[in-house]
Amino acid sequence: MNPTPVQSPPRPRGRGAAAFAVGLLLLITILSFVPGMNLGGSARAASLAQTSTSTACTVSSQLNVAQGGFATTLTVTNTSTTTITGWVLTFTFSGDQRITSAWNANDTQTGAQVTATNVSYNGTIAPNGSIYPGIYGTWTVWNNGPFVPTSFTLNGQSCSIV
Repeated sequence: MNPTPVQSPPRPRGRGAAAFAVGLLLLITILSFVPGMNLGGSARAASLAQTSTSTACTVSSQLNVAQGGFATTLTVTNTSTTTITGWVLTFTFSGDQRITSAWNANDTQTGAQVTATNVSYNGTIAPNGSIYPGIYGTWTVWNNGPFVPTSFTLNGQSCSIV
């Protein structure tokens, strides 16, 4: 009696889609270990708060990152007891991020250094009041560091990151 050869079942089509899904799952798993990254699309720099006890403002951010691009909305709150009239917010990116457009601020960038100034409708920030400047930008190299800047100044005064 000759044994009947066992044939392998035919390979299912669509292996490319399965490989893509596995790669995507791997990327999500890796990104879940990036400090400050919430895979729901936002990042907060709470762990990067400065230790200064006297600051002019607090800054928090809502970051959305996609391959090669990002959008960030900042919340800048005046923590002083006086009204700010005319503001300049400065910060430095840690990687090769480049601003392509902005809202609620006039932004200029030289290298990694960014300067944002008020627009006509938000030049005054009352005590405990906030402004919400935002930027769209691009990036090419993931630098494994904080994507959101780790320090901000408002009119030359240090801000705390919350």
